[in-house]
Amino acid sequence: MRPGSEAFVGSFLKMSWLDEHFTHIAMHNQTPLQITRFARAYILRLIGGFMLPDHSSSRVSVRYLPLLENFELTGQYSWGSAVLGYLYRELCMATNIDCVAIGGLTALIMIWAWDRFPQIAPINPPYSRPYLPYGVR
Repeated sequence: MRPGSEAFVGSFLKMSWLDEHFTHIAMHNQTPLQITRFARAYILRLIGGFMLPDHSSSRVSVRYLPLLENFELTGQYSWGSAVLGYLYRELCMATNIDCVAIGGLTALIMIWAWDRFPQIAPINPPYSRPYLPYGVR
Protein backbone atom coordinates (compact mmCIF):
# COMPACT_ATOMS: atom_id res chain seq x y z
CA MET A 1 0.00 0.00 0.00
CA ARG A 2 1.46 3.29 -1.07
CA PRO A 3 0.28 6.56 0.49
CA GLY A 4 -0.92 9.34 -1.78
CA SER A 5 0.48 12.85 -1.76
CA GLU A 6 -2.21 13.96 0.74
CA ALA A 7 -0.62 11.67 3.35
CA PHE A 8 2.60 13.70 3.33
CA VAL A 9 3.70 17.01 4.76
CA GLY A 10 7.03 17.55 3.02
CA SER A 11 9.16 14.50 3.84
CA PHE A 12 6.92 13.55 6.76
CA LEU A 13 4.16 10.95 6.70
CA LYS A 14 1.04 11.81 8.66
CA MET A 15 0.48 9.52 11.64
CA SER A 16 -3.25 9.68 10.90
CA TRP A 17 -2.60 7.85 7.61
CA LEU A 18 -0.75 5.08 9.44
CA ASP A 19 -3.56 4.87 11.99
CA GLU A 20 -6.21 4.73 9.29
CA HIS A 21 -4.55 1.98 7.26
CA PHE A 22 -2.76 -0.15 9.85
CA THR A 23 -4.71 -0.05 13.11
CA HIS A 24 -7.27 -2.83 12.61
CA ILE A 25 -5.71 -5.69 10.70
CA ALA A 26 -6.82 -9.32 11.08
CA MET A 27 -3.50 -11.17 11.30
CA HIS A 28 -4.91 -14.67 10.75
CA ASN A 29 -5.65 -14.20 7.04
CA GLN A 30 -2.60 -12.15 6.00
CA THR A 31 0.36 -13.22 3.90
CA PRO A 32 3.87 -13.01 5.40
CA LEU A 33 4.56 -9.96 3.21
CA GLN A 34 1.46 -8.19 4.55
CA ILE A 35 2.45 -9.01 8.14
CA THR A 36 5.93 -7.59 7.49
CA ARG A 37 4.37 -4.38 6.14
CA PHE A 38 2.12 -4.17 9.17
CA ALA A 39 5.17 -4.61 11.45
CA ARG A 40 7.02 -1.82 9.62
CA ALA A 41 4.02 0.49 9.96
CA TYR A 42 3.71 -0.37 13.66
CA ILE A 43 7.40 0.34 14.29
CA LEU A 44 7.18 3.56 12.27
CA ARG A 45 4.25 4.66 14.46
CA LEU A 46 6.31 3.77 17.55
CA ILE A 47 9.24 5.83 16.28
CA GLY A 48 7.14 8.86 15.30
CA GLY A 49 4.74 8.79 18.22
CA PHE A 50 6.93 7.76 21.14
CA MET A 51 10.65 7.34 20.58
CA LEU A 52 11.53 10.22 18.24
CA PRO A 53 8.41 12.39 18.04
CA ASP A 54 8.39 15.81 16.46
CA HIS A 55 6.78 18.74 18.25
CA SER A 56 3.25 17.64 17.39
CA SER A 57 3.61 13.82 17.34
CA SER A 58 1.31 13.96 14.32
CA ARG A 59 3.81 12.93 11.67
CA VAL A 60 6.91 10.79 11.24
CA SER A 61 9.87 11.34 8.95
CA VAL A 62 10.19 8.88 6.09
CA ARG A 63 13.97 8.89 6.64
CA TYR A 64 13.43 6.11 9.19
CA LEU A 65 11.98 3.70 6.60
CA PRO A 66 15.37 2.44 5.31
CA LEU A 67 16.20 1.44 8.90
CA LEU A 68 13.22 -0.93 8.85
CA GLU A 69 14.09 -2.79 5.63
CA ASN A 70 15.89 -5.66 7.35
CA PHE A 71 14.44 -6.62 10.73
CA GLU A 72 17.60 -8.59 11.59
CA LEU A 73 19.60 -5.36 11.45
CA THR A 74 16.85 -3.21 12.96
CA GLY A 75 17.14 -5.09 16.25
CA GLN A 76 20.87 -4.41 16.39
CA TYR A 77 20.63 -0.63 16.15
CA SER A 78 21.29 1.42 19.26
CA TRP A 79 17.78 2.86 19.56
CA GLY A 80 18.35 4.07 23.13
CA SER A 81 21.31 6.18 22.04
CA ALA A 82 19.26 7.58 19.16
CA VAL A 83 16.41 8.51 21.51
CA LEU A 84 18.76 10.22 23.95
CA GLY A 85 20.69 12.03 21.20
CA TYR A 86 17.44 13.25 19.65
CA LEU A 87 16.22 14.49 23.04
CA TYR A 88 19.51 16.34 23.64
CA ARG A 89 19.21 17.98 20.23
CA GLU A 90 15.63 19.04 20.97
CA LEU A 91 16.70 20.44 24.36
CA CYS A 92 19.44 22.48 22.68
CA MET A 93 16.98 23.83 20.12
CA ALA A 94 14.52 24.67 22.93
CA THR A 95 17.01 27.18 24.33
CA ASN A 96 16.35 29.49 21.35
CA ILE A 97 14.26 32.46 22.38
CA ASP A 98 11.73 31.93 19.60
CA CYS A 99 11.18 28.22 20.33
CA VAL A 100 7.69 27.44 21.66
CA ALA A 101 7.65 23.61 21.60
CA ILE A 102 9.96 20.67 22.17
CA GLY A 103 10.04 17.22 20.62
CA GLY A 104 11.65 14.01 21.74
CA LEU A 105 10.90 11.58 24.53
CA THR A 106 10.36 14.23 27.20
CA ALA A 107 9.20 11.59 29.70
CA LEU A 108 12.90 10.82 30.15
CA ILE A 109 13.39 14.30 31.63
CA MET A 110 10.62 13.64 34.15
CA ILE A 111 12.07 10.26 35.13
CA TRP A 112 15.54 11.80 35.45
CA ALA A 113 14.13 14.53 37.71
CA TRP A 114 12.34 11.97 39.92
CA ASP A 115 15.58 10.03 40.27
CA ARG A 116 17.71 13.09 41.06
CA PHE A 117 15.14 14.88 43.23
CA PRO A 118 13.14 12.21 45.08
CA GLN A 119 11.13 14.85 46.93
CA ILE A 120 9.29 15.69 43.69
CA ALA A 121 8.69 12.07 42.71
CA PRO A 122 5.15 10.72 43.07
CA ILE A 123 4.33 8.97 46.30
CA ASN A 124 4.37 5.24 45.79
CA PRO A 125 1.18 3.39 46.63
CA PRO A 126 1.56 0.56 49.16
CA TYR A 127 1.43 -2.12 46.45
CA SER A 128 4.26 -0.63 44.37
CA ARG A 129 7.66 -2.22 44.07
CA PRO A 130 10.23 0.38 45.18
CA TYR A 131 13.13 -1.60 43.70
CA LEU A 132 11.84 -1.00 40.15
CA PRO A 133 13.03 2.04 38.17
CA TYR A 134 10.75 5.11 38.25
CA GLY A 135 9.75 4.66 34.63
CA VAL A 136 8.29 1.21 35.34
CA ARG A 137 6.32 1.96 38.50
